[in-house]
Amino acid sequence: MSNNIEMALTITAMLYAPFKRAAGNFRIMLIIVGVACLIRITAIIFWLFPGLFIILRRVNWRDRLLWTPAIVSATILTGLAVDSYFYGKLTVSWWNFFKWNVLKGVGGFYGRESNLYHFKVTLPLMLNTHILYFLVGIWQGMRRSESRLLILTMATFLGLCSLQEHKETRFLSPVYPLILIFCAYGVQQIDLFVSKKHRHVQKFSNLFLSAVICSNFLISWFYARAHYPGAYEIMDKLSRMTKTGDSVYLLTPCHVLPFKGYLHGKEIKLEFLKCHPAAVDELMPDEDSDVRDYFNRDPIGFVKKKIIETGFTHVIGYENDLGRYGDLL
Repeated sequence: MSNNIEMALTITAMLYAPFKRAAGNFRIMLIIVGVACLIRITAIIFWLFPGLFIILRRVNWRDRLLWTPAIVSATILTGLAVDSYFYGKLTVSWWNFFKWNVLKGVGGFYGRESNLYHFKVTLPLMLNTHILYFLVGIWQGMRRSESRLLILTMATFLGLCSLQEHKETRFLSPVYPLILIFCAYGVQQIDLFVSKKHRHVQKFSNLFLSAVICSNFLISWFYARAHYPGAYEIMDKLSRMTKTGDSVYLLTPCHVLPFKGYLHGKEIKLEFLKCHPAAVDELMPDEDSDVRDYFNRDPIGFVKKKIIETGFTHVIGYENDLGRYGDLL
């Protein structure tokens, strides 16, 4: 959800970005970027290149020397105040994110990929049947200065994201609207080229575009309705059958099921097999860092101690694992 909010705020800020002089609204853009950074600090990666370009080349001295420091300072202070209030002590979450994910490389615990992973896997997956239109849009867009700025923004963002060991498709969410813009531009350019010089292939071009649209409907239906539906069906059922005061233990790998986002308005205790790296034990000394290993090593002992003795009202697990502890429940 936070990735989608980051993407929505990013594209909204782009609407106000003064890529041309006397256009857009720099202050509104900067405020929206600040909100995006409060939600996910990774938003700053997207704005490094276009932000510096706009500040140095497209705004007046008042915005550059007065409003920029004021809005940036207000954003930082707001983040400090909210995080410190939530944790009950002075907390700089942005520094913690940088420390653990960049300096200590904890993200690699969840998987390491090559530096070309986003270009070889993520981008083709996101583009799917739009690859041809995207390439044409990029090729034609290089002829226009405004488009070149957006292309360099995408390239900078992809390059910086590629430096991290751990990579996921959702990390590229902020750049996805720009990808779709160039896909649409590619459709327009192909249509103009065909209609002017090769009208005899107009019907084939329209047929190909229709096939792309239909295939995307089928892909959307598959991922929305048929692919991996069990996790959401379980949480929907839990939201109906649980009440305030209940407790649920998820005997599944971490992050397999949606968590409290599906159980609104109820005070329900939720636990799952934690999987944080041992490196964060110093940050969370009270957390059990080996619960997953404990469960795999002694499932009966784990269920007795962690679930039965603590009085959990609901347990979610895999049917194939019931033979290991099912008689106790």
